[in-house]
Amino acid sequence: MRVLIAVACVGAAAALAVSPAHGFSISAKATAKKIQGDLVPAYSPVVTGSGTGDDEGDSPAILATPFLRTSGATGQGRNCTFETGKVTYQVGKDAQVQLKKVSCGGTPFTGSLCAHTKVLNTIMDQDVDKNGVATPKVCLAPNGSNTEATIQWVTGSVGLISCSKGNCKGTVPPVTADPCPDVDKVSELRRFEVFDGGDKASTVISGATLGSCCGPGQIVAGPIPVSTFPPCDTSTQDVLGEMGYINQGINK
Repeated sequence: MRVLIAVACVGAAAALAVSPAHGFSISAKATAKKIQGDLVPAYSPVVTGSGTGDDEGDSPAILATPFLRTSGATGQGRNCTFETGKVTYQVGKDAQVQLKKVSCGGTPFTGSLCAHTKVLNTIMDQDVDKNGVATPKVCLAPNGSNTEATIQWVTGSVGLISCSKGNCKGTVPPVTADPCPDVDKVSELRRFEVFDGGDKASTVISGATLGSCCGPGQIVAGPIPVSTFPPCDTSTQDVLGEMGYINQGINK
């Protein structure tokens, strides 16, 4: 299940001094193998800044004045736009990403754009078969730490997509390989983001190399900011597009 790959590799990243709970499992009949979405322009509230306004933890917006994140209104961003975009995930495959008519500073863009997913991953510690019989499971991070019955906020996939004269297309692979593919995992996709540049960084946590696109408020895992690592410590890129939908007015 490659869409869930990063889940097993950062269980110790939060460094919580607690023993994992037990009894986490998911029905053998539960399936969720594909995610498809359109990409829309990314906005944030002017007052709280880029990367805020979208959940309880970072000043959720209400009747706030917006700005286009790539516009550079808060010192980040490269003033890019796009007309359409889409992404497709399927278990066992890399994410497929496509954008059309990408323009930066009024010029059709040629180069690379970074894209990544942000996921809340939960690792089960029991396997339930089709008859409802549960079997205990163990999931070890590359450094040997037990990660079963844990949950973590991580980058699930990260990579660069190539653009030529405003048309962009490419694949976004998982951050790292799954060290325990026989253990059930649930991956809640919270964000898919395409940035207006190709900057990304990585670091090693619990023996696994994890990464993220550069940008305001971005993390590699848990609360660890990607801005700590070059080139993200000097990058000025911001989010260009997020998964979402557009309501066109009735006069269109």
